[in-house]
Amino acid sequence: MSKEQELLIWLITSDMTQFLIEDEHLSLEQAMDKVYNSKHYKKLLDTRTGFYRESGGYNYQILKGEV
Repeated sequence: MSKEQELLIWLITSDMTQFLIEDEHLSLEQAMDKVYNSKHYKKLLDTRTGFYRESGGYNYQILKGEV
């Protein structure tokens, strides 16, 4: 995985965590737990899926469908 891909994944993960905090009124720890333990996060880490090229909002919608 390239540094650019790592950065994009980090930014998307940060966005999804923030969206969970705002939408579901979760603590930072709760939101991070939901993101990092989701099936979608594992797919996001797999660069072959291309999810890292999509926006945080797009990835969040997929995450919401899972949780």
